[in-house]
This record gives sequence, C-alpha cells and structure tokens, in this order.
Amino acid sequence: SGLRWTVAMRMLGQVINWVMTIVVIRYVRPEDYGLKSMADVAIGLIAVFSTSGMEAAIIQVKDLTSEKIASIFGFLLLINGLLFSVLVIGAYPLSTYYGDARIVDLVHVMALGFLLVPFNAIPSAITGRNMEYRLLSTVSLVTNIVGAMTTLALAVCGFGVW
Repeated sequence: SGLRWTVAMRMLGQVINWVMTIVVIRYVRPEDYGLKSMADVAIGLIAVFSTSGMEAAIIQVKDLTSEKIASIFGFLLLINGLLFSVLVIGAYPLSTYYGDARIVDLVHVMALGFLLVPFNAIPSAITGRNMEYRLLSTVSLVTNIVGAMTTLALAVCGFGVW
C-alpha cells in the first residue's frame, strides 16, 4: 500500500513538473535557464552533504529518544549552517568561473534552503520510520503543486530566473 501511494504520488508530481516546465519555457529566457543550471551545479554538489545520513540513522536506530533527536538536530543545524556559509562565500569565485555576476545573488538565495533542511529532515525521517507513506507522499505532492504554481505565477509575472 505504501509503495503504491509513493509511486502514484511521485508520478503525478513528475507529470505536474513536466507540464509546468513546458508552460514556463514560454515565459523564461534561455539565458535564465542557463543561469539557474549553473547555480544548480553548485547547489547539487553541496546538497549531497546536507543530511549526512542522519535521516537513515533516525529510521534505523532501535531506541529513538528525544536526546538522540536533539543531537541529530544540532548536528544538522551545524552541517547545514556550514554548507550555507560555503555557498555564500563560494558564490563569488563561482561567478568569476562562469563569468556572470548575476549568479551570486541566485546562489545566495538558493543557499537559504540549507538552513531549512534540519526542520524538514527530522520530521520526514520520523514519518518514514513510522511507515506513514501516505502522509509523506501527500505532503510531497502538495509541495510539488505549490512549487509548480509559484514557479508558473512568477514566470508569467516576468520574474525570469527568480
């Protein structure tokens, strides 16, 4: 049942993202897509370290106490604060490498997402630990829809890469 929900919601979310991308392409300049892709490379490389396996640890540990959760939360705050700092500082050499100063602000804004990781990772892991796949899938679908609608609205209003 959990697998069915997960697959169905992910497929629906992917279809929504594809349709949104096809529509947004008509409103966003190719240069903006390129700028976003350049920023995504840096964000993607750093994102590998954002949870540092802590979600898996929460799911697999036998005795999950509030002290362990607090320790993991503190560790995630520390790691993601460091990753945020690396991106804020690294945006400048990245702009030099790509030869486009616009990437600095974009990377700075995208880096803010790392500060939110601890607030998402722990509840998601606990929900997964409790095998509440329907809830996880539904939340994922809702966030996909909200993200798609926000992206579309901003594109139609002329916000470009933002």
